Amino acid sequence: MIKRGNLKRRVLALDIPHEKVGNINIWEHCDQPREKVETKDRKREYLKWRSMRNLIAYIHSGYNGRECARMFGIDPVTFIHSIHSTCDCIEVKDKSSDVYLTYLQLTDEFSN
Repeated sequence: MIKRGNLKRRVLALDIPHEKVGNINIWEHCDQPREKVETKDRKREYLKWRSMRNLIAYIHSGYNGRECARMFGIDPVTFIHSIHSTCDCIEVKDKSSDVYLTYLQLTDEFSN
């Protein structure tokens, strides 16, 4: 099991140029309808994009989970759990994870 640790520290340790995150529009890359991603539907294809949306919003907000959760109309614990789960997939480089593959797709955009 992965040690969860401090969320902000975990996100800062990810291989993402944090200063470029504000320039990315996740919806340009999303292959699912935004209306479906923004719902509470638990289908994997929506969940992976919702997780990336949450991670990007968390970084862009200056690492304020409660503010982001309020903005999306979800419970702060759910939002923070989403970020932790996303970090878990990215840190172990789980190539079978849809979330990790979506992250790789977006990191190509970050590096441009």
